[in-house]
Amino acid sequence: MPDSNGPQSIEVNVNGYIWTAIIESWQTQSKFPADVVTMTGHSRTMLLNAPYRMPRDYAQAAQKTAQQLMNDELQFSGFTLDYGTTDWLVPGGTWTYQQQTPIGAIQRIASAAGAIVQSHPFNDVLQIRPRWPTNPWDWASTSPDKTVLDDFTPQLTAVDQTSGTATYQIAGLPLWPATATDMPGLISPLHLVQFVAASGWKGQVASVQINVQMQSNTGSASALVVAQDIKLDSPPADPIFDYVLVSGQQVGVSSPIIRNGRAGTTRLPQIVDALITDATVQRERGRNAIAGGGEGVARANFWRALTGTLPGTRYIKGSVTSINADGSLTVATTDGGAICARPLPGQTWAIGAGVFVQDGRVVDTAPTLTGVTQYV
Repeated sequence: MPDSNGPQSIEVNVNGYIWTAIIESWQTQSKFPADVVTMTGHSRTMLLNAPYRMPRDYAQAAQKTAQQLMNDELQFSGFTLDYGTTDWLVPGGTWTYQQQTPIGAIQRIASAAGAIVQSHPFNDVLQIRPRWPTNPWDWASTSPDKTVLDDFTPQLTAVDQTSGTATYQIAGLPLWPATATDMPGLISPLHLVQFVAASGWKGQVASVQINVQMQSNTGSASALVVAQDIKLDSPPADPIFDYVLVSGQQVGVSSPIIRNGRAGTTRLPQIVDALITDATVQRERGRNAIAGGGEGVARANFWRALTGTLPGTRYIKGSVTSINADGSLTVATTDGGAICARPLPGQTWAIGAGVFVQDGRVVDTAPTLTGVTQYV
């Protein structure tokens, strides 16, 4: 249990698969006929977050790659990177933050490329992976990471959504020993899984929960049962978004990313990010956004798809087209829309000026950034 030196680490071995974690709390309950011990904790990646590492302010001076910026955050931590996504150059002075922990800063850099940060099951390694390793429209021609036969599956649930997509959940799939190489074995998030039944389909793993329990039959014989419950993201239903404008902030590039073979008429809200500093990261950010039907996870619900198009706290890039009688500005956005915004007190803007709008306020100058349309 935790002591004055901090949290203790444990190792769990389930059928030959190993996980390590830190224990943050420990509870013992005595009740006839058995004592129950409950432990809670996190992966060791938590050691890169508060309260184990305090937030700090930082401003990058020299040009570095995104991977180098992440490695800077891991100095003297004992953790290393397994970098598995696009790398790109970030000019000096571009990357700054306030009150971020190391893991928070690394997640922020990864998000610029549409990537996520995963914890290695048992090593002190951060795995940087695309949120969508394979485009959903390419799944049919892509070999799966795992294949699950229908006779392996005790329970399969398909939840249909109003958009026409379905979220699949497989409950009670056995976790065979690691030595059983002819079985699917451990399934992990981001795996592309093919389910073989009367009509086969593929989906990307969203989450996995391992369940270990003792079960008894009517003859009083008991057995330890290990199973994995898996939630899969199915591909977004057609027609899905096929266009997104991805732009840097004060430096970088600005141009559309369009799904290959599509007209680019179904548009996502524009993405503005200070770390979009070249065409490589711009393409990868746009590809992941289109693959998921928006920023983050797939938008399987029609209401979420509608609300996801509304302006929030994000930056919106555009140019002033008119100054209204009430002092507000009409701004033509770079993705083809038009919005009204108010300047901050004491600020004035000329017609034609490039601006950034956030929460209905003009907050900064938007320089003219060039770029080339890319297809994914």
